[in-house]
Amino acid sequence: KQGIDVAARAAKLLIIPGDTTDLPTVSGYVLDALAEITSYARDQGVEIILLSGNHDLSHMGRPVISHLGIHRLAHVTVSTEPEVLDVSDKLSIVTAPYGTKWPQIERIVEGLGDVRSWDRKLNGRRQYLFVGHDEVQGADFGNGHKASGGYTLDQFKASPFAFFALGHIHR
Repeated sequence: KQGIDVAARAAKLLIIPGDTTDLPTVSGYVLDALAEITSYARDQGVEIILLSGNHDLSHMGRPVISHLGIHRLAHVTVSTEPEVLDVSDKLSIVTAPYGTKWPQIERIVEGLGDVRSWDRKLNGRRQYLFVGHDEVQGADFGNGHKASGGYTLDQFKASPFAFFALGHIHR
């Protein structure tokens, strides 16, 4: 609820980069918690963008989120494929749910026009933000654990995005 309270005072948007569940079978506790969170967000006027993470996938490869009915709520957008979400006249979010490869992102960017005109500074013009369910290759999580998959820092540095947010760290 703290995240929703912050979003309600600022952007009216909460982005969850995946792993709303951690098992293909969802417990009653998780269902109740998701219902409470989404209802609270609606009451506060907060839109939610929810990416599908690897733990949100059932054994059949379909998002568990679909089975929960969350995708039918008017204030919740569920992203299960890479896409561009126009949040406002000044903000678009490129989503990369679990399993999205960088060439898919490059194709999306190519379809958005001349990226040299994009402004990487947050100064009031249209911004393109990247939100994904993955990790940066070689990231050090401590205790000798380093990320082996994911995107490279060079890919991010060469991209036109103003901001990046990733979620996929398991602790």
